[in-house]
Amino acid sequence: MKMRQKTVLLSLSLAAALAVSGCGGKKDASKSGNQSTAAKAETSEALSSEAAKAGSSASASGGTTAASKASEEDSKFPTEVRAAFTELRDVNYDEKKSSAKKPEGEVLTLTSGPITAELPAKGFQRSNDPEQANYEVWAVTEDGQGRAATITLEVTAGQGPGVRRGADRVRSLEIGYSYQDYTDMKAKVINVGKQKWLRLSYRSDRGKEKSRVVRDFVDYIGFLANREVVLRFEYGTTAEEYRGRTESPFTEELMEQMVNSIATVPVKEYNPAGIDLNPYVDKANVKPNTVTGVEEFMQPVPLSLDAGELKKMRKGVRVLGDAYLQKMKELDLSAVDDCSSFSGETVVLHGNEDNESISIRLPVQFNSSQNGPLYHRHLNVADYNTESYIEVTTEVNSGNALERSIFSANAYISQFVEAEQVGVQIYGDKPFFVTLQLDKSTEPFGKLLKKKAILCVHNTLVTVEFVGRGEELTSFTEGEIEVLKSLAVNGTGE
Repeated sequence: MKMRQKTVLLSLSLAAALAVSGCGGKKDASKSGNQSTAAKAETSEALSSEAAKAGSSASASGGTTAASKASEEDSKFPTEVRAAFTELRDVNYDEKKSSAKKPEGEVLTLTSGPITAELPAKGFQRSNDPEQANYEVWAVTEDGQGRAATITLEVTAGQGPGVRRGADRVRSLEIGYSYQDYTDMKAKVINVGKQKWLRLSYRSDRGKEKSRVVRDFVDYIGFLANREVVLRFEYGTTAEEYRGRTESPFTEELMEQMVNSIATVPVKEYNPAGIDLNPYVDKANVKPNTVTGVEEFMQPVPLSLDAGELKKMRKGVRVLGDAYLQKMKELDLSAVDDCSSFSGETVVLHGNEDNESISIRLPVQFNSSQNGPLYHRHLNVADYNTESYIEVTTEVNSGNALERSIFSANAYISQFVEAEQVGVQIYGDKPFFVTLQLDKSTEPFGKLLKKKAILCVHNTLVTVEFVGRGEELTSFTEGEIEVLKSLAVNGTGE
């Protein structure tokens, strides 16, 4: 590992307390020492232009802004689709009880987060992928042969379209369905009990002649407990025709029955396994931090519903991010090693970014991808709950890559954020840019604690995010720290 160890004093007024000195052990994550009033004011600047728009729409109770008007004018969606998106712009329901008649015979239940849906087991089987088995089923023939036809329950929690309102939600839906190969799009709003849901049908048509692949979709979209819920029926038209089948297994009766069956589980029964990594730490052999020349700090981010304040907040966080990148250039890291200490069986997942080799170590309890890609949402195999995960992403460090990485999970509708901090923390031989956020949009099914650590090595950004339930804003646990210490870039593992 190559490192030039320096002591570099950064201006407090420039970097809002991203100072440098000292080395070794982990410090209190709530520390904000040596910060002047001016520094605190500058660090009070965080969020995004997107968040600013969000705050604006939130404070205006979903009112249409000039930007949203431009969005509507520029939209290339059919009028009926845009009208349907608009009709659901402010819809959100705290709960939904199943209104479907119980299917005869055996029943399959799909689950994603606290949302469930049911369908008759006859003619269907769960995905062979255990990670997807909770929320995806395949249609099968009478003799058990798989068909190119799937049903998927997708639930998006925490700062997605589910928490957006007004023009922001409309724009978010448009972006989600703006793929160039989507054609024949039709939409209508239906009533499921006393709730409004969107039925959206469309076709994906790719390639030509023998390489042409056509898939037909019907999505039922609703908004429950500040989550976007999508029940998707996907039919591989060309694949089925190739096998001599011309009739979809998805009848209108089946689809309506499944939409009616969608329900929120009782709050008291929702108890996900989470991502507790502490039991897997070899505490007797934990290795000390080795970075010198960087002082750790965590700075609270002031929260506001005011669009102008949100814009300032994002600017301040960007200043801290730029200072972190400058510091990493001065440290001249070209590699970092796996210096984790786990007990029990682990798995090392590998990836590459711009000719840089990257790996991370996880206890097998979180190897939900079965040694699959590094860049993935790794779930606890105890329940494969999709709202608790460890996610790894990488990106070449160019332009505003760090800013995008910081705000990709932290751009938010601010009335749902209870607390947030940003700063720098050292774990092993790695200084990370850190963001912590407590999101209460997922209540009453628990708040969502999102902890993100971003590492810049050479010219690569590696982001590791831990997402799960939490009742207060806390820093990384012992187990999460060992995962961060296991991160190796152009380095060696154990």
